[in-house]
Amino acid sequence: MREQSTISIGKSRAGITTTIHLAVRSYGLPIESEITAGDVNDCSAALDLITRLPDAEAMVADKGYDSDCIREQITKKRAMPVIPGKAQFIER
Repeated sequence: MREQSTISIGKSRAGITTTIHLAVRSYGLPIESEITAGDVNDCSAALDLITRLPDAEAMVADKGYDSDCIREQITKKRAMPVIPGKAQFIER
């Protein structure tokens, strides 16, 4: 894991926050991390994190990471993106 060189603190309704983006292997062992201010969109932090990940068959993320650019980045690494869609984009 690389060292974070800047302070990652942001403001939200809950106050001053940070977010830890953590990539783990299938048994939960951490392999990479990214720390951002709490007001930074999850998608923008994920792109750099994905490029640092080792090859995998699939990459699983929560719906906060649901975006076309993230799915494309995962596909470029020859992995299958497994990300649930955000509610406003799911057809009913």
